[in-house]
Amino acid sequence: MKDNKSPGYDEINAKIIKTVATDISQPLTHIFNFSFATGFIPEQLKLALVTPIFKAGDKQIFENYRPISVLTCFSKLLEKLMYKRLISFIEKNKILTENQYGFRCNKSTEIAIVNLVSKITKAIDEGKYTIGIFLDLSKAFDTVDHDILLKKMEHYGVRGLAFNVVQKLFNEYCEIQRGKF
Repeated sequence: MKDNKSPGYDEINAKIIKTVATDISQPLTHIFNFSFATGFIPEQLKLALVTPIFKAGDKQIFENYRPISVLTCFSKLLEKLMYKRLISFIEKNKILTENQYGFRCNKSTEIAIVNLVSKITKAIDEGKYTIGIFLDLSKAFDTVDHDILLKKMEHYGVRGLAFNVVQKLFNEYCEIQRGKF
């Protein structure tokens, strides 16, 4: 956890947690393991400070703002543990294509660009035509059909308790979005 990140609604920052880590590690481990074993996530770990950040356009139009959620450090820890489990499953089962660069270890947009330039250069050297179509999806997560995503997750082996937790979190996210901020 980085010390310079904003604290959540509880105003407990990472520096404080690091100071008392040995004292709180056992109860936190119990809470986090309980979450994984039962699929129950304490409501306090779902709370966030939400701040609307202006993106572009008319400041009077609601859609021109993006909500930024600041979770508590404890929520971030649980989220990171869940992420590590999910990404480990995804990597172990080779679910993602090698051409997926975002949000992966040892992958980056820079590597994607180098690979793209390399392929274009090779095509030009071989006298081939090259065409590129580039899309910038604003609010990309909001454009994903959650039912399709859930079906894909289930298809790739995310089932049982883990699937139920993801499904419940998606439903809660959708409820929040309907209410907006």
